[in-house]
Amino acid sequence: MPCVPTAVVLAEASRTVRLGAVVGTVLKNAQGVTVVLLRGDLGSGKTTFIRGLAENLPGGDEAEVASPSFNLVNIYPTRPEVVHMDLYRLHGEEARELFEDSAEFLDGQASGMTGGPGQADTGRDRPGRILAVEWAEHLPQDCLERDHLAFFFRPSFAGRMVEISAHGPTAEALLSALAPHLEIFSGDGGQGPPPGDTDPRDRA
Repeated sequence: MPCVPTAVVLAEASRTVRLGAVVGTVLKNAQGVTVVLLRGDLGSGKTTFIRGLAENLPGGDEAEVASPSFNLVNIYPTRPEVVHMDLYRLHGEEARELFEDSAEFLDGQASGMTGGPGQADTGRDRPGRILAVEWAEHLPQDCLERDHLAFFFRPSFAGRMVEISAHGPTAEALLSALAPHLEIFSGDGGQGPPPGDTDPRDRA
């Protein structure tokens, strides 16, 4: 069963970047594929979050993070690599095909994935991958049964709120590891929309 969502209020765009960086810190040693599903309206901060995540990873200084609006997928030269997917233009089977092509990388070979204990040992020393998917609400329901972390971005009186939940044992362990780091956001406040949150790269 999914964990109860954890809500984080982000008063400024810089805090969205910071949240992504914190998540990247927790995910950087994960094995196999870590699926991160992002939901939220246009301009809600999804791309800003992924920018913070990718730029905080080893090799992130070479990552030019932008929403892959037209080519659908960007792959950043980070360690682990970040596969940044945008499903805004896709639905149903088209969204499933693109998602599964990336999500099946080493699938079942790392701890907590779909394989058994023997398979978990097989992938222990292999490079990981973070699959960050914008507009995850466009995926078919059965894709959401895969082990994943979910981030739901929505407006808040103090700027924006992000609800974080975990689906599956690996994601639950990652959320538990992330929880102490979220305390730094407990003091966020303020009124109205996040100031300076108009970066054109943050179209989603």
